[in-house]
Amino acid sequence: MVLAPTILVWLVVGSSFFGYHLVVSQGSSMEPLLRNGDALWLKQVNPSQVKVGDIVTLQHPNEGWITHRLIKVQSLPQEGYLLVTKGDANWFTEEWEISADGTVEVLLARVHFAGYVLDFFDSILGIALLIGVVVTLLAIWVHRARMARGGG
Repeated sequence: MVLAPTILVWLVVGSSFFGYHLVVSQGSSMEPLLRNGDALWLKQVNPSQVKVGDIVTLQHPNEGWITHRLIKVQSLPQEGYLLVTKGDANWFTEEWEISADGTVEVLLARVHFAGYVLDFFDSILGIALLIGVVVTLLAIWVHRARMARGGG
């Protein structure tokens, strides 16, 4: 009974300690593959590990996180990489210079529209509901344990 909320909390919070990241897709630049509200499961990797065709997420200084398809990878002489990305629904490309010791987040999996659920559980109401469910399940478990021992 407590397993599902525990897994949800680990996916959202705990997995980031191991180089994984769960984010919500926003926008339409990667349609039809990724839709607004999809949950994206990402893994941080070194830029030397990415390859053309990967779906990568990079932080834009003005626009936040951008998730696009990698269309070119080039080593730079100053020990870095030039990554060229393009949203599947976009007509333009974007260039990113990443240092050799930097990180890139690569898409591992997606769940259509599950990002709306993640957004809800990231809200005050969602957190309160999750805590309420866990407390209720624990109370039921304690009550059943007492009843099984004959504690009435």
